[in-house]
Amino acid sequence: MGAREELWEKPDAFSTMTGTYQYIRQLSELRRRLPALPFWRIFAGMEVLVVANTSPSGRFDDHVLVDTVINSGKNASMKMGTSNPGTPSYRCALTRSYVVSWENGVRGDSLHATHMQVNLAPMELQIFTQVV
Repeated sequence: MGAREELWEKPDAFSTMTGTYQYIRQLSELRRRLPALPFWRIFAGMEVLVVANTSPSGRFDDHVLVDTVINSGKNASMKMGTSNPGTPSYRCALTRSYVVSWENGVRGDSLHATHMQVNLAPMELQIFTQVV
């Protein structure tokens, strides 16, 4: 199916049973349940992390993962800039944890993860960069 496929006059074009409709529905539900959208980019050994809270009313106070290899220093931290003028910039300490995944009661992979606490107001965007 093309991105701009002709749908008018096509049988079942707006059916809620198609695979595309079901996929978009799942993405919409996921976005509703998890309004924070973190993503990061690594270029020339430097990590930049962006966290956006797309909820118009709810805060997002949780942990997000960062790259464990790049942030392997003993006192690794990241500094933050924000879209909210009322929030001052601050430094975040990074935490290393041993994480074990579980699925349906069965132990899965285990790994070391590096993460940090973030606190975002509704509709706030924060950008973190490494402190060098």
